Order: sequence, then C-alpha cells, then structure tokens
Amino acid sequence: MGVSYRKIEPLPLKMPREFDGVLMRPCRWCDKPLPLKKDGTINWSRQWHLECADTYLAARDIHHPTMGTSGVFRRDHGVCAGCGVTTAPGTWHADHIVPLIDGGARTLDNLQTLCAPCHKAKTKREATERAGRRRAAKEASSGQLALGLPAVSVHALEETKC
Repeated sequence: MGVSYRKIEPLPLKMPREFDGVLMRPCRWCDKPLPLKKDGTINWSRQWHLECADTYLAARDIHHPTMGTSGVFRRDHGVCAGCGVTTAPGTWHADHIVPLIDGGARTLDNLQTLCAPCHKAKTKREATERAGRRRAAKEASSGQLALGLPAVSVHALEETKC
C-alpha cells in the first residue's frame, strides 16, 4: 500500500481592490495589499509577499515526496545532523526525527538530513527500542495470563483492590 500525499490546490489570482482608498492588488496567501511600483501603479508581476510565498511553498511541498525532502536538504545546507559531515546531493537521507510509526508528524520540522551511515544506525537503534517495548508488553500480558488473570492494565488492577 503506497503513501498518499495531499495535494494543495493552487490559490486563485485576486483582482485589485481598494485598500484605504488606494487601488491595490491583494496577496494570494494572506489577502493583504501588495506594494505598488515606484511610480504608484499596480505591480502585475507580483502575486505574493515573499514570506507568504515561502509559507505556501512549504505547505505545498511537504506533501510531495521529493520536493519536501529537497527543502530539508537546502534548509540544513547538506550537513548531517548526526555526525556533522557535509553530504553531497543524492548521497543523503531525509530522516523523520520522531518516526511516523511512533507518532511523528509529516512536517518539515520533523525532518532532518542524515548521511547514509548515520541514518542506518539511527534506524537500527529505533527498531531495537520498538522491539524491546513490544517484548516487554508481551511479557507483561503473558505474566498476567500465567497467573490466571485477565489481560488488563496494572492500573485497572489497582483500582479494583479497593
């Protein structure tokens, strides 16, 4: 089963309207007026404030498998978060800081650049930790069953002692 990526629809162009009595073009993202040209006319080539364009592109690209990860590489300047080595394009991995399986988010804040050896080591460590948690949960539930107790949480047992 493949991962589905949410598509962000392009924002519509907005026609000029009056802002404080001056006809100006609104930003496609925040709807606030865009600056006029030096001669006081509408700048038809400008559709966004620079910070609004960055916000929109980040929101759009995080849901695309390659665009979002290349943004992480640019943000981190290609430096591995594990060992600090500068990686070359195509030799690095985009890593979820908190893995998706452990409740991590699909956001740029939860992605980091790692070199292949650091990514392999981190993945191995996380898999070992998850296996340990599963094993401990299984042993806890089998210990309760061996005593003839129903498989319930320890907290539920403490509440019934009253």
